[in-house]
Amino acid sequence: MSDLLKIEKKEKATVIIITSSQINMYNIPDIEESFNSVFSEKPATVILDLTKINYLDSSAMGAIFRANKTIKDYSGNFYITGVNSTISMVLKITKSDSLLKIFKTVEDALVHA
Repeated sequence: MSDLLKIEKKEKATVIIITSSQINMYNIPDIEESFNSVFSEKPATVILDLTKINYLDSSAMGAIFRANKTIKDYSGNFYITGVNSTISMVLKITKSDSLLKIFKTVEDALVHA
């Protein structure tokens, strides 16, 4: 498991907390390897917490969309939390916010799990 993230298993969801301030092409392979380890267990709900993130590049966006697709393919739920104003703007400009389920906090997402 990568030291760029932390996994917490809650009663209703598996929470992936990104502990790095950036997700980019240099660390995305390690992060995706950890994602795949989590997804192989097919949790019903996965929450990706981006609270500590201040920068995402296009490879990070690709990883988020691949994660969303993987989870939807087995009929799971994928929620994103902790999106700051800069990342929120990127998601809106790219219209990604209409494709992803985004909540302010992990607690908010757990209500929908």
